Amino acid sequence: MSSIFLREKIYLINNHSNKISGSKLPSSLQVLKTLFFNLRVVNLNLRESARLIVREVLIFWEKALESLYDEWRTLQKHAARNTGSHKEQENLFISKFNDLFDLAHANALQMIKIETDRLFLINQRKKGRLGFMYGIDYTNMRKEELSITRKNKALVRENQSAQTEENLMEIDKTSSDLETDDCSSDLDLDESFSSVEIDVDSTSSNRVRGQKNIITSKIVCALDNCKVSDRGAIHIIMAVVEALEKNVDDYVINRTSIQRCRQILRKERASLIKDKFLESDLQAVVLHWDGKLLPNLVGKDIMDRLSIVISSGDIEKILSIPVLQNSTANEQAKVIYKTLIEWNIQNSVRALSFDTTAVNSGRLGGTCVLLERLLKKELFYLPCRHHIYEIILRSIFDKKLNISTGKDVPIFKRFQHSWNKIDKYDFSPGILDEKIKGIINPHLTRVLEFVKEHLKILQPRNDYKELLELTMIFLGDKPNNTIFFHTPGAIHHARWMAKAIYCLKIFMFRTSFELTISEEDGLRDICIFIVTIYIEAWFKAPSAAAAPYQDLLFIRKLYNYSSNDDDISRVALHKFRNHLWYLTPEAVALAFFDKTISNESKRKMIIKLNCKTHSNEKIKRLSLKESEIPEFVKKEIEFFVTSRTLDFFKIFNLDTEFLLNDPSDWSENLSFQNAFKTISKLKTVNDTAERGIKLIEDYNSILTTNEEQKQFVLQIVSDYRKIFPDCKKQTLKRKL
Repeated sequence: MSSIFLREKIYLINNHSNKISGSKLPSSLQVLKTLFFNLRVVNLNLRESARLIVREVLIFWEKALESLYDEWRTLQKHAARNTGSHKEQENLFISKFNDLFDLAHANALQMIKIETDRLFLINQRKKGRLGFMYGIDYTNMRKEELSITRKNKALVRENQSAQTEENLMEIDKTSSDLETDDCSSDLDLDESFSSVEIDVDSTSSNRVRGQKNIITSKIVCALDNCKVSDRGAIHIIMAVVEALEKNVDDYVINRTSIQRCRQILRKERASLIKDKFLESDLQAVVLHWDGKLLPNLVGKDIMDRLSIVISSGDIEKILSIPVLQNSTANEQAKVIYKTLIEWNIQNSVRALSFDTTAVNSGRLGGTCVLLERLLKKELFYLPCRHHIYEIILRSIFDKKLNISTGKDVPIFKRFQHSWNKIDKYDFSPGILDEKIKGIINPHLTRVLEFVKEHLKILQPRNDYKELLELTMIFLGDKPNNTIFFHTPGAIHHARWMAKAIYCLKIFMFRTSFELTISEEDGLRDICIFIVTIYIEAWFKAPSAAAAPYQDLLFIRKLYNYSSNDDDISRVALHKFRNHLWYLTPEAVALAFFDKTISNESKRKMIIKLNCKTHSNEKIKRLSLKESEIPEFVKKEIEFFVTSRTLDFFKIFNLDTEFLLNDPSDWSENLSFQNAFKTISKLKTVNDTAERGIKLIEDYNSILTTNEEQKQFVLQIVSDYRKIFPDCKKQTLKRKL
């Protein structure tokens, strides 16, 4: 009897079913099978299961289904009994399996007007549910439609006839009062007939204003997410109401009302989002920002917007993307500080993530320094490592191709215009080039394994994936056993990864795209650098724990790269030696959580924590002279640790108890686990603010010219996309 209680086999029922199918009205067995599917597979409770099966039916139908379940449950409780009466009750219950699960109205037979339907219900209530449904009865349907049409026309004629008689009586009365002469009588009669025609028209055109409001908060969010204007919303809503066979005159459907409703609901939703966010448990908050020049909401002027975003663990929130009066550090700091106050999170901020421009990182008057003054506390700096690597690649690109400082890159522009004429099958992987093959061969296996591993990970942007795929093709492999080239995209200097993607792509189509000798040689050298060094550095950049040691390894690789290309080595080192942000005494603390660093090195780091510094000055960025680089690259990670390193743990309120234990025991230590969890969530790239910039670019010129409403739109759209990340039906059924 133990098999009776298995979840896969249901007592008396045998198994469950995920839906009621067939052309007959549902039987009790079908209903019970579906009920148990909802109870045991979907994990709903009994009432929810019943409601799901007979949705939109009356409450007593739910009780009927529950009653059927209770009858089964009573028998199931005594399933072990072998008495004759119990077996008789079981057989009686089973005999009802093919009977109709009757949901019809108590007076259904009197209410049904079509004889065929009445007979069908009677037969279905018989043993075995005689008969079945076979499509739509179009004959009866047309008869009903014609009958309704005739009745409507008759009603219209009666109304018109009654109105005409009433108007004619009024005319007769008017005529009898005006019998002075025939001319005046005729004139008045004509005027009276004219008024009759006007009255009939005005009566027939009179409309009752709609009272039902169809716009909900979820509809507003969906319309904004899909970038539907108020006028566009009218067309969509009207079509949907008609498709649902509702009377459109009953609903409020006009541009002004929809616009007003959307504005009110946007404000309410944005306020709700803010209140919910303020309830979050924010720890180790990182503040991100980035600027962008965009067209003004009104007119043709250009305005500067600032994307202000915070991240804390898995939480990522756009606070605001306001307009700046100017692009100075002082203006940025004021606007950011004001936004933090509005959201009441100024006390939670622990670190700053930013692009390493002079406006942001100025030692005396940069945005970071000014924010520390306004917040009256020391903050940890997390400069964007992607931005640093882009600076390095651009310097190499300019050196090798002698590119001017214009907005667009000429060679990229030529390639983009030639793309449609290029045979996409006529490409040549870079590894076929003799020079490339000779330099890359020692690194080939390592780089291919690295690229394949990262292709298994969901990338935050499509161009990240494209760069990985192009690298595989360049090295003679096929991503997912297929080769596909995307149409060339943005060509300006500011676009991240554009240079790396374009260089790899252009070089592989060197036989189809006309290049000068110097261009081909320059592209070859750039591609070798990208594949051997740059690709790994770029995709390891987001890891905060790995940042110090990776930067140390990167500067070593750049220094040693002189054996391949002295120009690239020299130019790259010149840029990178001024961006050693993660090798300062404070930032090197991240290396305690780097799994690639040996326990022996970490023991040395612990010892160095007791080394006092000779200066009280806070070092936010390490800078090198060119003459110091040869000695610098020989140093190990523990060299950069000092007593100042402990300041990092104070800023983030992290327990340092684990430092008293040996590094081999840290994985079992609770204080290390908590600290590691915090560090692993820190973001050392500014993609977060970039996503805010992309959002305002998409919505800057649409939906509204009101700045307050614009901010509401940004809030609800970013929130909507988190709740509904795709357009699957199951996803969209979620509550807002």
